[in-house]
Amino acid sequence: MSKQSRASKKKNDRDKRKKHKATAAVVGSRQPTARLSKRLAEADGLIARRRLHEACEVLEREDGKRQRSPELLEMLLYVYQGLGDHLMIARTAERLVRVQPRNADGWMMMAQGYMYCGRTAMAANAYRHFLERWPDHENSVKARKAEEIAGDAAAELLMNLGFSADDFDWLVLHDEILFELSAGEFEDAVSKCRELLKAKPEVVSARNNLVLALFQLGRGAEARDVSRETVSTWPDNRFAEALHGRIEFLTGDAAEANAIADRIVSNPSDQQDAVAAQVEFLGILGRDDDVLSVVKFAEPIDKDPRCCAVLKHFEAVALMRSGKGLEARSSWKQCLEMDPGYTPASENLHDLNSSGGHAPWPDSIAKWIPKPVIDQFVNELKSGQSDDS
Repeated sequence: MSKQSRASKKKNDRDKRKKHKATAAVVGSRQPTARLSKRLAEADGLIARRRLHEACEVLEREDGKRQRSPELLEMLLYVYQGLGDHLMIARTAERLVRVQPRNADGWMMMAQGYMYCGRTAMAANAYRHFLERWPDHENSVKARKAEEIAGDAAAELLMNLGFSADDFDWLVLHDEILFELSAGEFEDAVSKCRELLKAKPEVVSARNNLVLALFQLGRGAEARDVSRETVSTWPDNRFAEALHGRIEFLTGDAAEANAIADRIVSNPSDQQDAVAAQVEFLGILGRDDDVLSVVKFAEPIDKDPRCCAVLKHFEAVALMRSGKGLEARSSWKQCLEMDPGYTPASENLHDLNSSGGHAPWPDSIAKWIPKPVIDQFVNELKSGQSDDS
């Protein structure tokens, strides 16, 4: 990069930071405390030196004190943009517009965050609000184009879920459930699943999401009961079948899980969401040859980049466990080309590049052992140590 290009980039960065600082002042807010001002200045210095991860740590520590400061939220948004963390962009923008409902930039960033996270109904909703309130905003042309794209995708999703054109609000709720799951807000996901199922009990995806949320809350038996009822009522739903196998395995019935896996391998799904769930389930069981077989079967299926990334990641894990490190590295790289924000792939690849050996792992341990279960185990250990002392 030339000196002129570097200078131009630094100026653009400074201009962006100034814009983020100015927005809160324009919309109107209380002045930050001396402590917060000191932390913001510290983070701003780190941002200026492109040390975004360190700046993020400083800001998130302060945010952990449940700050409602627009200045803090604005700076967090800038950092998350630099890190490409679209989930946190959307989440933080949500908080910002609650504090400052008239913050047009906050609404725009929230809509963009939803869009990048694949939550097209939520994105369309947010873009429409933005355009209704600020039709002449400098970003209105961009917002109209994005709203049209999001609206078309939402219309297709309405059809796929069997919703009518009048069911858009229910589609937004369906999107919110998926968003709550991705953000780890499992209590909210359960509440919204039950709300949707009360109105539309035939929406199998809401039942599947309810199973996922209940399991993550440590309510494994309840999740298993809902899963069993779902596959009994809708035996042809291949996503529910794979999820059911996963829940049976994670709640202790390995024999039933492997029987389900056998049926899946003999007849893999030709639908992208279901085949991704099948590959993930087989990966949890450690059936690496079957993972590779189903991934190969899925190659001609029309898939979006996120689904392709999931398949490539589990393919890489299976290859690595089979001693094929070079091929695994290639698959992880392809995964990240499809979805640069796919954390399990990037972290596995980082471990592979930075150590002499690498034991691949498919995802965070919290996905297989819910946090409440881990917390209970730790508390029982502490209790046992207290009894012994």
